[in-house]
Amino acid sequence: MSLKAKIGLTMIITMLAVGVVASFINGLLNGLMYIGTMAWVTLSVWLIEKG
Repeated sequence: MSLKAKIGLTMIITMLAVGVVASFINGLLNGLMYIGTMAWVTLSVWLIEKG
């Protein structure tokens, strides 16, 4: 395998790895935001009912 082929392959693998990590982090953040929003709404409704 030539050096250029190895560099190209390494770049592709790196890009895929970065993509996987980025999508995982993105999913995690979306999940946290969803949970936070639900908690906020629940708390707001609870306070309104108490008030």
